[in-house]
Parts: sequence; C-alpha cells; structure tokens
Amino acid sequence: MAHLLVFDFDGVLVDSLDVFMPAFLEACRREGAPLKDEADFFRLLEDNLYLGMMNRGMSRSTILRIVLQVKEAIMSSWGRLQVFPGMAEVVRSLSAIHSLVVVTSNETETVETFLADRDLPWFDRVIGSDREPVKATILAGLRQEFPGLSCFYIGDTIGDIREGRQAGVKTVGVTWGWHGPRVGQAQPDHLVHRPAELAALFAPQPWTEKKR
Repeated sequence: MAHLLVFDFDGVLVDSLDVFMPAFLEACRREGAPLKDEADFFRLLEDNLYLGMMNRGMSRSTILRIVLQVKEAIMSSWGRLQVFPGMAEVVRSLSAIHSLVVVTSNETETVETFLADRDLPWFDRVIGSDREPVKATILAGLRQEFPGLSCFYIGDTIGDIREGRQAGVKTVGVTWGWHGPRVGQAQPDHLVHRPAELAALFAPQPWTEKKR
C-alpha cells in the first residue's frame, strides 16, 4: 500500500546538529535572545521551534535575524553536512512506491539546494519554514491534498512527533537524530533505530502501484 511519507530534514536525512546548534546559540547570543546553552536548545525542540521562540519573548524581527545568521553559518559549513549513512538508499527505495515530501524548520531553498547537490532527487516537494513555520499546519494541509494516502511524519525530535499528532497524521520517531532515544518519550506510532528499519517499515509490495 502506497503512503505519503513526510520527512524532517535536519536530524533525519542530514547530520547537521554540530553545525546548526552552535550557529543558533551564537545568533541568539548576538540578538540578546533568552536562550543560553545546549539544554535550552534541546528544550526548545520539544515544541515547534518558531512558536517556542515566540513563547520565549522573541519578536518576529529577532527570529528572522537569527534564522538569517543560521542560514549563513550552514552555507559556510556546507561540506560538513552529511547525509546519514544508509538514508540515500532508503529514500531511493521508498520513492519507488510512496510519495515523498520534506517538511522542515530549515529554509526551502537551502534544503532544495542540498538535495540537488547530494544527488537526492526522489522528493516530490520541499516545504520549509519560510513558507509556513508551523509543521502541524503543513501536515494538515498535506492530508487534505493527498486524501487517498495515509500520511506519516518521520521526525527526530519530541516537537516533531507532537506536531504530527496535532495534525492527525501517524508518526515515526528516529533515534539517530537531535533528540536521540528521547524522541520515544513523545510516543510516536513507530520508533526506529536504524535507517534499515525505516525501509522495512514501509517496504513496497510488488503488487502495489504508486499513487499521485
């Protein structure tokens, strides 16, 4: 049976924590934002990133400046960003039957550029925070757009799983990402520890045709 598989980007497809987190914390320091250390950063990921920033008193203009600084840091460290081992093969195999989308707190253009640069052409669409910062809103819209497909959101943080549940989609937590095994605390519908387990969970059946 074909599904709509929606992937987070950072922490699911690409190993970017060592680039993103220091850049984010440094940008917050420069802007005088009330986010001081790694523990604060990981707590922020227990909810939607942007709503969490707003709830901590950051203005929209401050958030946009932080996002721009993080983007610049990511682009300057482009070579350090690596696809998690095995994920390219998993995505390629799943694309043979399922519809694949990326929904991310990163910027759309940045992610599209990365996927093209690393030869990962199997996603039908990328929707970044510049188009809609609340993942639950995007996921709810995708459910309506693809009514014939069961939708799964594949994320690596507690916030990802909570947003997926809020949108009414099924969730898959991966333990190799930013929250590690802690993602299981959000009680996703499925919890996987290796990319091969993700491939097995959605293994295509030979008699099933991909729906568009």
